[in-house]
Amino acid sequence: MSGVDVADECVEVYNEMKSSFKYRYITYTINREQDAVVVADTLPTSKEESGASPEQKYASFLKVLEKDYADCCYALYDFEHTQQAYSRVILILWTPNNARPMSKMLYSSTYDALRRELPGVYRYVVGEDTDEIKWDVIVSKL
Repeated sequence: MSGVDVADECVEVYNEMKSSFKYRYITYTINREQDAVVVADTLPTSKEESGASPEQKYASFLKVLEKDYADCCYALYDFEHTQQAYSRVILILWTPNNARPMSKMLYSSTYDALRRELPGVYRYVVGEDTDEIKWDVIVSKL
């Protein structure tokens, strides 16, 4: 346990994702003071690429992770499988290879605290590069 709390807003936004399908993804980071997990970004489903397939939407999300989160983050993604009529929420611990070792340790040690605050997540995934969390890998875990 790292001593980092999960801000109430993290749970509130997650509940909105679950109950009203309001967001495609939510990213969380640990704040500058390193005492709380906070919401960093969201993608409302209303702002998604129209006409994009679920696989294309997920590929866009992975590009966001690579571009905007060179250090570490947590990401909730409402994963639509092309073969299923419903979606599954997955929680990703993103610790890219080039992230600072201290960040990796802090995010890894706080992961369980976040997991406990977000009941109903279908799968938990850890990725150091996008090959570990690409479409085919996630589909195989559903």
